[in-house]
Amino acid sequence: MILVVKGHVIVIGTDGIWETHSSDGKMFGKDRLKEVIRTHSSESSAAIIQALEQALNEYHEEAGQLDDMTIAVVKVT
Repeated sequence: MILVVKGHVIVIGTDGIWETHSSDGKMFGKDRLKEVIRTHSSESSAAIIQALEQALNEYHEEAGQLDDMTIAVVKVT
């Protein structure tokens, strides 16, 4: 059993998110993913997804998207 309380942000995503590569071959990584979520945790689920999409697009630039990406964000209110 997982205890979920008001204010929690639950994120479910595929590995294509944190395995996104920059033009110099470095991965976006889970730490960067967590930082984007923390930075925008007070915003709506849609805003968190939009911020993550923007961060990923800026990160991979001309390297392009090489893997599928799926994400769901649930905020406990």
